[in-house]
Amino acid sequence: MNNKNIFLIGMMGAGKTTAGKLLAKKLNLTFFDMDSEIEKIMEMPIKQIFNEYGEKRFRLIEATFFRECTKIESIVYATGGGIIENKVNQDILKNRGTCIFLDCSVETLKNRLINKTDYRPMLGNNPEKQLVTLYKQRHSLYDSCAHINIDTNKLSISQTVQKIIKNIE
Repeated sequence: MNNKNIFLIGMMGAGKTTAGKLLAKKLNLTFFDMDSEIEKIMEMPIKQIFNEYGEKRFRLIEATFFRECTKIESIVYATGGGIIENKVNQDILKNRGTCIFLDCSVETLKNRLINKTDYRPMLGNNPEKQLVTLYKQRHSLYDSCAHINIDTNKLSISQTVQKIIKNIE
């Protein structure tokens, strides 16, 4: 792998953060979780940012921050699920490194997120319905940005990381 970034994209619950940490460790690269870093900068959880500023303002903050931090190379980025909704972000994902779509079914996502909806502001009051809606809205965008698509439905995190490494070597 040359001196580029690795971007993990996909729906919430796809395993971006967990796989990203392990991938960075195995490749001896720095790991960067976009949502966690935004929480540090804003000094509040993502859910609170959504509540106080709204999704539109959050996406602006996210896009601005993403543009700046991706100028540094050799980083494994776990992106937020909505990062692909911005055209400039899509260009960055396609051109500043290797973009890997961790794909899985809505059913798998539901199972992974079943007890974690309280800090997922995009799931709102009807998590199952909202998850299906987001999946339908975003799936083709993830697919169009990705250099590599990995189906994580039946893979452990370790298997997912092994598959990523095999595909980027």
